[in-house]
Amino acid sequence: MKKETIDKIIESNPILKSNRRQLEAMKPGNYCMHRSWGLGCIKSYSFSINKLIIDFENNKKNHAMDPVFCVKKLDILSSDNLLVRQCKEPSVITNMVQKNPCDIIVNFLLTCQNNSAHASEIERTLIRIIGPIKYKKWWTQTKKLLIKDPRVAVPIKKQESYILRDHPLEPEKEIIKLFFDNKDCKQKIVLAEKLYQISSDVKNIQEELSTVIDHLTELLKKTIRINQADRLYGVWVRNDLASLLKKDINHLEPSSVSLIKDTDNLSKLAEQLPSSYLKRFLKLITFIYNNNWESIIINLFRNSSGKFTQECAAFLTERTCKETIKKKLKQWFIKWSK
Repeated sequence: MKKETIDKIIESNPILKSNRRQLEAMKPGNYCMHRSWGLGCIKSYSFSINKLIIDFENNKKNHAMDPVFCVKKLDILSSDNLLVRQCKEPSVITNMVQKNPCDIIVNFLLTCQNNSAHASEIERTLIRIIGPIKYKKWWTQTKKLLIKDPRVAVPIKKQESYILRDHPLEPEKEIIKLFFDNKDCKQKIVLAEKLYQISSDVKNIQEELSTVIDHLTELLKKTIRINQADRLYGVWVRNDLASLLKKDINHLEPSSVSLIKDTDNLSKLAEQLPSSYLKRFLKLITFIYNNNWESIIINLFRNSSGKFTQECAAFLTERTCKETIKKKLKQWFIKWSK
């Protein structure tokens, strides 16, 4: 809108004086977002009815809106907003989605306040750009790539935000710093696991990585702030990190074997493990109890629930114990029916 028009609107509605910049952005050709009607493009301002004429998606064309109402209901999008760019240069955005997925997130963060955004904010835009179904697989794959992108700080916790860094930083070094800065034992294990997941070439961090392994070993040995399942989880993460440096883990204590042997209730231990480590847990049982592993895992299966039930059943089936499972299930059913 022109300056004279805005002046008249503010003169009639003095409360809008602080919204002058927003009114100035309501120019023909600019795009906006309405919570109910979605993406729109401002076409013109009608002086005869003193309203903006906006084309919204879903064939809601030539919709007249009072600028006073627009201030409360519309978000005016900048020209570098991904949704605007998709309208103006669709081939560029499509190419970015297909060939440079991390660039999509970087360009999104560039338009956000403080260059940061929660995953849910990113997902709302991805749904519009990629589609409500296809975006899920794309986003899952892209999150894995972002972990290794030096331009973006990836959140450790779900409630944290993705942040565009002022200067690119090797993600391994960032995680190592977070590891030593953090005082929470469980969080240190989570960070160490993330370090393992993103570290393919460790030439530049061998010394720091060795220090992380030593620190984690001492922590797992001495701390009383974590349960036995977290301790086992931490030992596995430590062992995985050690494998990157081809370190001998046989002499390191605590070991996964010693922790299992010191555990009175294996079912409770399994319940508290991260689900991604359940199969590893079952394999360890077969290694330690070579002669009677089947009866132990059958008993674990009997007392299991949820994901661990599935893992036990699959594990036993893979080892030709299918008939044993059927027999046991029948026995348990009869017993529980009495």
